[in-house]
Amino acid sequence: MKEVEEGMPNFWVFNIGTARQAPPEDWLAAWSHHTGQMWFPPTKRPTGVSAGDRAVIHGSGSRGFLAVVEVISTEPEPNPTEDDEGRHRWPWILRYRLLLAIRADAHAPSLERVDWPNPKSLRRQSHVRIDREMYERVCGALLEAATNAISVP
Repeated sequence: MKEVEEGMPNFWVFNIGTARQAPPEDWLAAWSHHTGQMWFPPTKRPTGVSAGDRAVIHGSGSRGFLAVVEVISTEPEPNPTEDDEGRHRWPWILRYRLLLAIRADAHAPSLERVDWPNPKSLRRQSHVRIDREMYERVCGALLEAATNAISVP
């Protein structure tokens, strides 16, 4: 991986869903907190992620890449949800600005579609740092997927 220049954003993959619960096709409606924040488990506090960083969101269960976001949190924050179980399971959040999102359906770009080098590298990881080239490759695939999804046959 290339070194990060001072003052330049870092690039990340944020994973949503679990092995037992992949994101539904209408993931933003069903999991509305994802319109502005990412939740993290207690053992995966998102250190190293800061305001201005960019991330792509990947859905578990082969759902593919679903969104592009810009982090606005300066550091991880305690989860403010009133759901005790949710707060216990996902105690950390990062706030972000949603830049692009698509449904978790057949249009969502797969790991293979973006030539992801090691699919196992995303397993059981809440967030993974990537280089700018991979970030741009995923963004391009998401833009293409959005275009295909809205095209009239």
